[in-house]
Parts: sequence; C-alpha cells; structure tokens
Amino acid sequence: MVESVALRPAALVFNPKAGQRERSRSLEAILRALAKSGYDTEAVPTQAAGHAIEIARSAAQRGVAAVFALGGDGTAREVAEGLWLAKPNSTALGILPGGTTNVLARALGLPSEPLAAARAARDYEPRRFDVGLANGRPFLMMVSVGLDVEALALTNPRLKRRFGRAAVGFAAIRAWWSYEYPEFLITANGETHRATFAAVSNIELYGGDFKLVPGAKFDDGKLDLLTFSGRGRGPMLKFGLDRARERRFDSAEVQRQQVEGAVTISAEMPFLAQVDGDLCESSDRLEIRLAERALSVLAAPAA
Repeated sequence: MVESVALRPAALVFNPKAGQRERSRSLEAILRALAKSGYDTEAVPTQAAGHAIEIARSAAQRGVAAVFALGGDGTAREVAEGLWLAKPNSTALGILPGGTTNVLARALGLPSEPLAAARAARDYEPRRFDVGLANGRPFLMMVSVGLDVEALALTNPRLKRRFGRAAVGFAAIRAWWSYEYPEFLITANGETHRATFAAVSNIELYGGDFKLVPGAKFDDGKLDLLTFSGRGRGPMLKFGLDRARERRFDSAEVQRQQVEGAVTISAEMPFLAQVDGDLCESSDRLEIRLAERALSVLAAPAA
C-alpha cells in the first residue's frame, strides 16, 4: 500500500494577458505538476494592475507555503510585494515564467517554460533574495533611468503581447533614434556625479540574458550601481554593444560600484523610471536602498 503524502497549501497568481503564448498554456497541467511537486494549489487570476499584491498578501496571511507567480516579471514583482508586506511570514515566492523576457527566472536558473518550472518545483528550496526599495516601493531586480525607460514608454502593450521581444526591440530603436539624453544627478557612497543612464541592480541580467551588471548577486546584501555619462546615439550604441559583449568597464563614461546605504537619483524636471520592467510614477527624486527584510524565493539549491 502506497502512503499518501500531505500536500503543502499554495496559491498560484496568474496574469491572463502576460506573454505572447499565454493562450496555449494549460493551467490544469501546471496545477497537476505542482501537485506532483507537493503543493495543493489554488489558482487566482489577476483582474487589474496591483491585484496580485493583494492576492499574495492575503495568501501569506493565511499561512500558505508558497505563492507561485505565473506570468511576466511584473506579475512576479507584485506577488513579491504582497509577500513582503505580509510580515512576518514564511511564505516563499515561486516563479513560473510566462511573460516576454522572464528575467527573474533566468537569474534564478529556472526552466524557461511554466510547466517545466512547475515540474521542477519538487527540487526547489527557499533561498534568500534581497529586496530593494525605490521610494519605498519593493523591487527584486533593478531600477533604472534613461534610454531604456523611454523605450519602455514607447512599447505598445498590444504589439508586445503579439510579437514579444521583437516589439520591445523596435521600441528601443525608436527611442535610441529620438532620445535627447537628459542628465541625472546620482549620489551614492558619499559622492555625486552626472549620468545620462543609471541602473541600481540586484541581479546581473537585464532584458533577458543581457548581462548589464556582471557578477551582481541577489543574496549578498548589497546593490550594484552602474552609470553611463555619454550623450548621443553613437556613445550609447557603443555602451550597449560593450555590455552585450561583456567587455571590461574601461571607459571613463562608465562607472560601477557596490552601494553602502542609499542611492539617490534626481533631475531638474520630473522623470520616469522603470522598476522590474514596469514604469513607476514620475518624480524629480528617487531614493533606492535595500530593505532590512529579505524574501524567500524557491529555486534550485545554490551551487
């Protein structure tokens, strides 16, 4: 006689609009795979921006073992915020990549498809994941200002759902051609300098497998700051190609440092920033720091 194994309670939050192949995915197959991985999972769809925060917070307060985010990086960030707000709790964040770029899943070394990630969940264990705060708003991956934010603002959501990363790339070319490269004042580690692009990162990847900040780690208790002070299409193109080729930081226009304390970004006029791939509210000052509390994220054991 085979003994039954008690399943751990879990919730699954999914964004029906994330990812260009979302319609072809079988939610029932994912739930069956999670059951085989040891989770009794309730699936809850999001209804609007921010809804995932409330779903995750409520689930954590009920004491579920994990809340799985099925969707893009934006869905994962909202679930993470809900878990972070439900203090104290031991609920872990699970990632089932179903978006366009799935940067967080790549950073964790997870399978690139949600069903495969659900099947592999039986081998996952909770790992510490530092949480950043951007004007008090939690994030997991990165905050940036500059050309990439302009590209994000120009990306058509409908085309992104249909064409995926190609739509993002087209918007990036449009932004690169028309952007005026305004300057930001960046203050970190007691020093202030000017830059036309800045990224405060908790992971090394950006936009997929692109290593913008090589070696940045999500569990080292530190944020990494990368700035670029060049202006114009030519210098920006060289900067992007150098990062794509993972060349050494050997230009005076590029600076990288680990941050002790806060990073502040300011400008003469209100500006937009991106937080984990989503635009945040316009402001003329942004303060970024690590939160005192980290999250538990399900991933393969550290090597």
